[in-house]
Amino acid sequence: MKNILILTAVLISTSLWASPQTCIDRITKNNAVDSASITFIADDYHFENDHVGDAYNLSRLFISRKGCGKNDIRFTAGPDSVRSGKAVCNNIAKGKPHSQVCYIESNIGYFLVARDMISGVTVVYNRWD
Repeated sequence: MKNILILTAVLISTSLWASPQTCIDRITKNNAVDSASITFIADDYHFENDHVGDAYNLSRLFISRKGCGKNDIRFTAGPDSVRSGKAVCNNIAKGKPHSQVCYIESNIGYFLVARDMISGVTVVYNRWD
């Protein structure tokens, strides 16, 4: 039991004091890949009618699942960490609401969030070059 508590404390502390670069390394497998994705089942989450807000929340969930801390990401910063990050959701095919994709910038990279026509929501992370 004591070993489990120590392991839990180490894992939590590692996540709490991780840096944005450590987060990028976790997501990209130490820069072995430039992007990563996770598909979530939409039925498992509560969505508002705020697509940008939902995309932010799913991006946060993505980095959490990849072992990053909430302080590793700043959505208010773009690639140069100075200018404001962008967030927008648009239909990529005019008149087809199921073609909506959200684009979100952060200090560690950018995210694309898209729902499929059934119950999946895919979050794709791309690091800044």
